[in-house]
Amino acid sequence: MVIEDTLDKSSEVDHFEEKFIEVMPIVDGIELNNQKDLASEPLIEAKLPDIVYMLVDKNIELLPKMLKEYPEWSFLPQQDLNRMSLEIFDDHKYAKKLCTKNQKLIKVPNPDVFLKATSSLKSKGITRIIFNNLLLAL
Repeated sequence: MVIEDTLDKSSEVDHFEEKFIEVMPIVDGIELNNQKDLASEPLIEAKLPDIVYMLVDKNIELLPKMLKEYPEWSFLPQQDLNRMSLEIFDDHKYAKKLCTKNQKLIKVPNPDVFLKATSSLKSKGITRIIFNNLLLAL
């Protein structure tokens, strides 16, 4: 009986064929171009940790960058890619690795300071904050 079971299973394996069927994604009714604009969320709704870190130059001046300098945000429309942004970090060690010799790492013990300084940041052309995988709008 054990021998018959083994023979039955081996014949099943011989008749098994791998088949690959490509399934096309359904995109009817989905406006992909409009979805790109939903990448950022308001800063006021973001849940930031109690302490964040940011890079500044040696004179303690902000170092804003254009969003197009970040490859992970390259899917955004060109208008958004030309926006200035600041990057903040929750991990001191990771931020320190990104720090060059012309930069300093500063500790921001209260991230609400970004909300309070929104008008000042906007006057300098900074309209977005990058935090981990989030794009926050001022």
